Amino acid sequence: NLNIIEIASKCGFNNTANFNKAFKKTVGITPGEYRLNDNIII
Repeated sequence: NLNIIEIASKCGFNNTANFNKAFKKTVGITPGEYRLNDNIII
């Protein structure tokens, strides 16, 4: 399991704040919420 910083970097984001905003805009929840509910299907 990668942490959020590693995932953001691998996706081309230079910081986690931008990654979190983009993720929430796309998925509707934060990356942390997604991890807590790993059974969610997008």
